[in-house]
Amino acid sequence: MPSLQGKNPTTLFTKVLIAKNQNNRVEANQLAKEYLDLVSSSGDMDHLIRAREILAVTYADLGQQKEAADTWKSLIQFKDSLNSANRSATFAYYQTLYETEKKEREILNKTQELEEANQKTAAQTRIFLTVIAGLLIVGGGGFLGKSLQQAKKEKKLQERFSHELLKNQEEERKRISKDLHDGLGQSLLLIKNRVALNKDENTGQLLDTAISELRAIARSLHPMQLEKLGLSKATEQLLDQIDRETDLFVSTEIDEVKGKLSKEQELQLYRILQECLNNVLKHAQASAIRVSLSQSDREVSLKIEDNGKGFDFSERYNDFQSLGLKTLKERTAAIEGVMKVNSEKGKGSQFTFTIHV
Repeated sequence: MPSLQGKNPTTLFTKVLIAKNQNNRVEANQLAKEYLDLVSSSGDMDHLIRAREILAVTYADLGQQKEAADTWKSLIQFKDSLNSANRSATFAYYQTLYETEKKEREILNKTQELEEANQKTAAQTRIFLTVIAGLLIVGGGGFLGKSLQQAKKEKKLQERFSHELLKNQEEERKRISKDLHDGLGQSLLLIKNRVALNKDENTGQLLDTAISELRAIARSLHPMQLEKLGLSKATEQLLDQIDRETDLFVSTEIDEVKGKLSKEQELQLYRILQECLNNVLKHAQASAIRVSLSQSDREVSLKIEDNGKGFDFSERYNDFQSLGLKTLKERTAAIEGVMKVNSEKGKGSQFTFTIHV
């Protein structure tokens, strides 16, 4: 662990946010740990609460759900010691999550097996059903049924936990974004005004850059344009930015989606688009991308296509280190949507997300 002597808590906290904004999840988690160590003996309650919150979020970004839950529990206990609030129901909820943690790997394996089975040919499916029927005949049906029922129950609990983490992350991002805009952003503007009075143009330009970067971080943490403009306009703005600032050729077909989705559905669909665009820019080696947002009487659909190198879906999804696909699946499940992926190596990728309304 690097020496923390002489470090400023606010500066270290800002470094955590920058690392998160650049999708450097491991670095953000390490910096969050340093931030908590730095403020642990300070007595500053705001920093102590904020440090635990951001550490939990970085654990969740890494897919380390138990560590994230442990940190949230630690935060709740800390708040209880300050205000003596009764949080016994919350503790019971997290205790239930801990008791199922040992079985999460088994649940994940079962889920992956079911997904792979859905991709098999019709002949393979018939063989699978024949084997199941054989097990039922020889008396294994009772055990199998009980196991599947337990797996279904545990899977629902896991989905509930994932949804709760996503909700907490968004609430934390919104709060941090507001703090940056109202606090640090205003301070930088005051400094800029003082520099302007002294006619220091070089420092003024540096401050302009810092303010622009701060605003970009705040927008990425919580997309205020989504609340102000709605999903369709915010999507167009984001894609215009990608078109201006990258080498990608961007084509779009955006319908006016209004009154079809809840605020949470719009937010999660926007986050899904951000995640897909980030994956294309970082991994796809694509030269062109097409995004369509459409609606009908019964559904809203988001489609992202690229001409990049493509990938094998089963191989990528089964890689535990590949958190991107799992995050997309969790966000889609949180809004009761359907995710479809069509990709082959060397033939680009197509992601489709559908929400029934």
